[in-house]
Amino acid sequence: MAAPFTIRRAELHDIEAMVRLRLELLHSAGALHVPVKLNEEQWREVADALTDYFSSALPSGRHYGIVAEVDGKVVACGGMVYLERPPYQGNLLGREAYLMNMYTLPAWRRQGAGTAIVGELLKHARREGVRRVVLDAEVHARPIYKKAGFRPNTEGMHIWLERTARKKSRPKSRKRRR
Repeated sequence: MAAPFTIRRAELHDIEAMVRLRLELLHSAGALHVPVKLNEEQWREVADALTDYFSSALPSGRHYGIVAEVDGKVVACGGMVYLERPPYQGNLLGREAYLMNMYTLPAWRRQGAGTAIVGELLKHARREGVRRVVLDAEVHARPIYKKAGFRPNTEGMHIWLERTARKKSRPKSRKRRR
């Protein structure tokens, strides 16, 4: 049976849909330890920042996105960003990818869109010479990644750094002590 969706590379005209799906993902991202209790203005700021990000990152290739589309409507998306680390055994180029932004609208889950998107992203990573792909996954999504060949590893750690306020530079007074 043919899939009810088309899988393709994300394009600039998909940004609005990608932002909408990313916001839905972030609303449910409590498991990822990010703040979700934002007011309307804060969510609008996030949406604007996402629009700016995808507008520059998609054409430049900094973010490689894939969408699943049904009758012209994006119902799922996923993406990958590339990282370069110092080479190490098994990865002499140091190229890695971080698989991210995977989200499928609830009505389209369990129909293969997520699996197809992951498969396309991994094909692209192989073409780019990537040796290692990493991701963070919520518990309910892990079977998709396991089916694609991902294996769990020891849990990493992270830290949220405080934003530093930009200090206005002002001339220091030059009082001399005697």
